[in-house]
Amino acid sequence: MDPKKIHFDSNNKKRNQNLVEDLEAWKFLISLEDNDKDFFISLSKSNNYKIKYINEKKVNKNIKNPPSPKTSKQFFQDRISTLGEKIWDMRSEEYNLKIRENLKLHHLKNFANLLINCPREIQLEFCRQPTRQSMHQKNQLMMLEEQLNSEYWDVKHPKEGEIVIDGEDIVDIKKLKKKFSPNARSVDVVIKTKKPLEKIIFYGFMKFSKEQGTATTKHQLDEAKRWLEQAQKYSQANDDNINFFCISDGKEGERNIPILEKHVRYHSDRISVGNTDKIINILENYEKKLQNN
Repeated sequence: MDPKKIHFDSNNKKRNQNLVEDLEAWKFLISLEDNDKDFFISLSKSNNYKIKYINEKKVNKNIKNPPSPKTSKQFFQDRISTLGEKIWDMRSEEYNLKIRENLKLHHLKNFANLLINCPREIQLEFCRQPTRQSMHQKNQLMMLEEQLNSEYWDVKHPKEGEIVIDGEDIVDIKKLKKKFSPNARSVDVVIKTKKPLEKIIFYGFMKFSKEQGTATTKHQLDEAKRWLEQAQKYSQANDDNINFFCISDGKEGERNIPILEKHVRYHSDRISVGNTDKIINILENYEKKLQNN
């Protein structure tokens, strides 16, 4: 099993799904009259385009399957706002836009029409890109659930912030006084042995970093380091059956593994770092020990 291939295939599948949904928004846009009285363009406080379309009945009729949890109206407004940003950033000279306020509905329609009629390869570049961490976490959870023996392991994905490592303690968020715990870190996955097996618990942190050199990838590396620091504090203070792991997938994520391993080198008996495949192998080694007991 290659985590990179699983993420790659999942990204492609999601990108194709996004294009189908985005095409609905683009096609509905070009069906509007240039003087449609229900269509409004304004600027947000941050000076970004803000599209508003008030004929909810009409948009619901034309965009029938918006991505959850958005309504058809919200989805349409978001997608067309994004088109406005792309026009301003890359085509403002072509459309003779001197200031942001010059953007009109007919500019958006013209650009959408170009996208609808261009090759699919180009359309895939302009539709929503599948880069959200939540999607990659779903892939990582799927791999853990499918590869680990369900007779031995119980895999749970707590809600964000539901369980946190707070120095020497692992606590439910309801019991955590945030103002006194600025360094507390959320747990992404909990893996426990099932009864009547010897009790072993793994708390995990999961990240995916595709490209090098962006502010996001630097932030993700720093996030992983801070999480591992809290895991180390807990391990130093408690001699128990609790272990930790950090999954770092993606091209840049795997390149960061040696950095993170060095970060926890004095606690490598209880804290593991690797891509999803490596963490699964570590847990499978525990399975063998359980089988022999």
